[in-house]
Amino acid sequence: MWVMMDNRKEFEIESLRGEVTSGGRLTGKLTGQRTSDGRSYRFELVFNLAPPTQEAATGVACGS
Repeated sequence: MWVMMDNRKEFEIESLRGEVTSGGRLTGKLTGQRTSDGRSYRFELVFNLAPPTQEAATGVACGS
């Protein structure tokens, strides 16, 4: 697993549209490349997400 920080050398935001609100949609495309273990990797992430339409009923519960 890779952790991508805001390092513009590793990825590029090609498109990003929408709103992260209840009932909204967020679409976009990220592309990038990086080297790991002596190998070069390229990736493309295309997404079309719908945030939840309602808030969670409760937060984190411990031991209840």
